[in-house]
Amino acid sequence: MSRGNRKSVIFEDDADCRRFVALLGEMVGRYRLLCHSYCLMGNHYHAVVEVSDSNLSEAMHWLNGAFAQYSNRRHHRTGHVLQGRFKSLLIGDDFYLRAANTYVVLNPVKAGLVADPSEWRWSSFRATAGMDSLPNWLDVNWLRWVFGGRTLQDAQLHFRAFVSAPRDEHSPKDTLVFGNQILREQARNVIGATLHQSRLSREYRALARPTLDELFPRLLPKVERNTRILRAHVVHGYRLAEIADCLLVHPNTVGRIVQTLRNLERDQDLKA
Repeated sequence: MSRGNRKSVIFEDDADCRRFVALLGEMVGRYRLLCHSYCLMGNHYHAVVEVSDSNLSEAMHWLNGAFAQYSNRRHHRTGHVLQGRFKSLLIGDDFYLRAANTYVVLNPVKAGLVADPSEWRWSSFRATAGMDSLPNWLDVNWLRWVFGGRTLQDAQLHFRAFVSAPRDEHSPKDTLVFGNQILREQARNVIGATLHQSRLSREYRALARPTLDELFPRLLPKVERNTRILRAHVVHGYRLAEIADCLLVHPNTVGRIVQTLRNLERDQDLKA
């Protein structure tokens, strides 16, 4: 999901929407993604995409940048069109994928803009449900293994019925991993094992992290304590002040420890 800068409108008319959808389709082909659903709202958009090459950030940077350039040229403006980094979350198994795709296409209904998702032109609902022609870049194979049925048309009917059914307000909008605890732990393990040197949002580093009390039991040797300070900050996303409060020391002390160990790691990498 990406939102307009200062929550301002980013799609001012149908021409803006058509251009963005065209760019979305181009992004899918350019970066070898699968797009399962999308929805354009006035000041933000949603899309559910499947990534195989760990290139989501690169793809989104291209999409948002290309649309911002188009928008500024067309409307004779300069500056940011979209606000900061896009927000992303991991989606789990069939149940969660079904719920996420439904949440996306129901956005205009929940916003009170239309009574039924089929009335909203700028989402994937009509094409996914078999009501409009299917763009060659929109993937609907997920319907068969999520909803079942002997044919795609059967699955599309099940999808339409599911979207129309009453439901609770549970949605993926306020979480980073839309799945069960096992998926959360798997994501946490991947981040801790392979991505600790990457530039990740603090939200992702905080995913399923241990508490500070668990990281810092009493009577830790100094070397082990300092190592855990670095891991708490770099891998788990704890702020220096939070670590300092737990250890009853000044944040500057924690900052010096982190910087010293980082410099040591850098020197070792250079020697290697």
